[in-house]
Amino acid sequence: MPMALEELWRTYADTGPADDAPIYRAIAHSVAGDPELLAVAGAAPPETHHPNHLLAAVRFLMLGGLEHPLAVAYEDGDVGGAVVAFRAFVLEHRDEVLEVLAQPPGLRVHQRTLVSSP
Repeated sequence: MPMALEELWRTYADTGPADDAPIYRAIAHSVAGDPELLAVAGAAPPETHHPNHLLAAVRFLMLGGLEHPLAVAYEDGDVGGAVVAFRAFVLEHRDEVLEVLAQPPGLRVHQRTLVSSP
């Protein structure tokens, strides 16, 4: 039986990211307790339910040109700000996040290159 999403995110927060990744740990703990964010994660294809996929999809969209306060929180190492901004980003860009998660990984890289090229 697959691990429940809440448990998956909580386990990731406790054991997944390196000790030097407090932002990802805090985000993962926050997602584990947030029914709206878990619903977004659960709407993605099952093979992308691991927390790394949602975290990467958000980064991918920001690198592709979506501006958001989350980028500043990441850059500044603002853990509390990143937690709040990550939630806002995922809910504001739910459709884009799910679209990225539904694409094969190789296509994501190709599209990002196309988006960010002049």
